[in-house]
Amino acid sequence: MYQPGDNGKATAVLVLMPDPTNTYLGIPLVKDEKHPNPKWKLPGGRGEGEESPSKTGVRELLEETGVSVIQSQLFPLTEPEDRHTNTFFLYWTVLPQYQPLKDRGTVDKELVGFFSVEEVMEMVEREEFLRSHGKFLYPLFKYLRSQHPQFVTA
Repeated sequence: MYQPGDNGKATAVLVLMPDPTNTYLGIPLVKDEKHPNPKWKLPGGRGEGEESPSKTGVRELLEETGVSVIQSQLFPLTEPEDRHTNTFFLYWTVLPQYQPLKDRGTVDKELVGFFSVEEVMEMVEREEFLRSHGKFLYPLFKYLRSQHPQFVTA
């Protein structure tokens, strides 16, 4: 588990929130166009100093997308996963209303977008989504779609 001061921790955050018209639930994603093989992914990154994984998630979400949450709004979606160079933490949250996304394209060529659950599932299937994030999401979305058909309406 997490030890303070251990910077080998990577965190990603799945945010579900209504679109601006309150028609469907959507997800903010980022894509680093500078990467040799850019793919859409959940906002996230590595911890700084003594930062906990959930605090990292709050900071990275705000920096990358402009979406603001408080630490107590994040819930673990999976058990931490040990990888070669880090331990991966995945959190989720549902926000009651849409928050406008940052326009990052002009700053550092990182794209920010807002996608329906259906669109994200299609990205995972077409391998346009970061595999290490998508492997957790696709089973979750399939379950949500089967149990709550109204969840995917776009």
